[in-house]
Amino acid sequence: MLYYYYKKTGEVEWKSYPYHSFTTIKNLPIKRINFSNKEDKTLSDTISEKVKELLKKSKSGVVDKTLDYEIETLVMNLYKITPEMKKYIWKSLHNVQALRIIREIF
Repeated sequence: MLYYYYKKTGEVEWKSYPYHSFTTIKNLPIKRINFSNKEDKTLSDTISEKVKELLKKSKSGVVDKTLDYEIETLVMNLYKITPEMKKYIWKSLHNVQALRIIREIF
């Protein structure tokens, strides 16, 4: 979703207040889970369990980056994103984060 949002809006700055309008959030391409489809249901269940695990582990304020990456990859699988597109998305997000860090320095 972050990649989609960056590409759709061009916004890469962190906002420390509730900034997103209802329309912006409503227009995110949220995947509807077909619980009759075994693959969708399994992915959904796995994502849910991993998110619960991440929330438990991050109560100290530190996010388990390996677990976060695993969740992101599962979500990409749910959206049927190809391996080539996954590489492109990861590279784009890395570049956006690098730009943000550079701006924070100055």
